[in-house]
Amino acid sequence: MSPIRLILAASDLAARAPVVPDPDQARDWLREELSKPEYQPTLAERVADAIQDLLSRLDGSRVPVIGSWWWLLLLVLLAGAVVAVLTRIRRRRPAPTDAGGVFDGDELRDASEHRTLAQTAMARGDWSTAVVEAMRALTAGLIERELLPALPGITSREVTQRAAQRFAALAPELDRAALIFDETRYGDRPADRPRAEALLALESQVRATQPDRSAAGAPISAVPR
Repeated sequence: MSPIRLILAASDLAARAPVVPDPDQARDWLREELSKPEYQPTLAERVADAIQDLLSRLDGSRVPVIGSWWWLLLLVLLAGAVVAVLTRIRRRRPAPTDAGGVFDGDELRDASEHRTLAQTAMARGDWSTAVVEAMRALTAGLIERELLPALPGITSREVTQRAAQRFAALAPELDRAALIFDETRYGDRPADRPRAEALLALESQVRATQPDRSAAGAPISAVPR
């Protein structure tokens, strides 16, 4: 056999011979193989494992394994429930205790002017401005009817408390109006259409109702500007 044939035959035998790596090389090969994408768990599998591990920590036992997508659905439902609870808490938050005045440095106009501003804001969908101007129209109307002193810095609570003494049947609506105004103007909560409509309707109702002139008004402590 020629030398060239001998070399080729030896190379073929070497290629067919099994490769036996040392321990360090074997660990490197295994680590490299397991790092390939086909060996990585999916997002659903990781979520399922995390939830299953949490439950096992709570009850000390491993829960039965069900489909990964069922675990993902459970996680979505739990997240939705948390969002709903937080949204409800935010809606029920109290009005700010440091609310400013009804006019807060703005000019006190005639009640009819504030009413027109509120109606114009309603027409363009600016609910927050409609709420503010409706409360100002209510306040200005009470001042014009001499049911409320024109005190600087008067707050919505002071306005509605004095008005409730003259219009007892509207006391709940007046109390809610003060809350809506304070949340809109000072509580960083934009108004919506129902709230704006409620303020405008209350202003119209107070304007059309005869006050109880016999009611003794309690003194009002104004907030200075």
